Parts: sequence; structure tokens; C-alpha cells
Amino acid sequence: MSTKRSKSSQEKDEIRDPRVGPKTTLLKTPWCDLVEMRANIDDGHGEQAFYAIESNDYLGVVAVTPQGLYPLVHQLRPVAGFVTCELPAGTVETGETPEAAARREMLEETGLRVRKLTKLGTHCSDSGRLTNRIHSFFAETDSPDPNFKPEPGLTVEYVSKSELIRRVKLGEIHQLLHVGAVLLALLD
Repeated sequence: MSTKRSKSSQEKDEIRDPRVGPKTTLLKTPWCDLVEMRANIDDGHGEQAFYAIESNDYLGVVAVTPQGLYPLVHQLRPVAGFVTCELPAGTVETGETPEAAARREMLEETGLRVRKLTKLGTHCSDSGRLTNRIHSFFAETDSPDPNFKPEPGLTVEYVSKSELIRRVKLGEIHQLLHVGAVLLALLD
């Protein structure tokens, strides 16, 4: 895996506040980097160090099949320590657009081909600790392929819109970033 990561949407699309100095990479790993930024936030303490994790942008897709079903993905997340229930999702690879990544992740995780993809928004994933963004999409897909075999350790479940909403309300969709994507899809 390459340690070179794509720039976050923040770096590409927004004007950086002049009070924030350049980033210094303190630690590089295949998945993320630890960076330091120095800034004067006008709190009377002068210039201070701030630390963040830098990684590729995330994406999450609220998808619906022609049958009106919404795919959910279950997989072991070792960092969380349990099997999570999430939207089809992933990271934007270097040189890839968020839209292309959303289509790729849908095919890899669910076997579903996207017919129509609508961008719901781009937001900070954690503005105090992470430099990346999450790109949220709504996708209309083809019917599920009955011969699709998900990657090992991953299962796909299809639920109704009311069941998706019920799971969000009960906290059974484990990624808050994905809960936000569901909310954006419902507001659209």
C-alpha cells in the first residue's frame, strides 16, 4: 500500500486561515500520518502546537435498489472491537474522485452497480483531530446480483427505508458519519 495520500477536500477547496502555519509530518504509516500545525488562535497564549491525524477522505453511500431496499454492510472493525453495521463506504484513493470511489466501493462491498449517483455533501469528519472529509452520496442502483460473493469477513443485508430509520434511531448504525449521510438523504 502506498503511503502517499490524496489531499483532503479542505486542502484542495478551501482557503487556509493565515493564522495556521504549515504542517509538519511527525509520523508516517501506511494508513495515516500524525501531523503538527502551529497556530495563533487569538486566545492570548501566542502560537501553539495542534496535532492531527491525516488520512484519505472517507465516503459513505445511502443506496436504494429498484425494489426499494437499502444495503447495509456488516464487518469486524478491530479498532471498535466488534462487528459494525454501516453503509457501503470506504476511502478515496490517491488520484480518484469521490464519485469514482463511491461507485467502486458500492461494487466491491455490495456487488451493486450505480445507475444514478447524487452528491449529498462534504463535511469534516472530525474538525478537531482529523484533516480528512467525508463525502456523502445517494445512489440508485441496479438490482442485486444473486451470484455476488462479498469479500471475506463482510456480509450485506438489505433493509426497508423504515428499518434503516429504525436502526439509526436505535444507534444500530455504528458510524456517526453514516448516520449523517442517512439524514442528508432523508432531507434531500
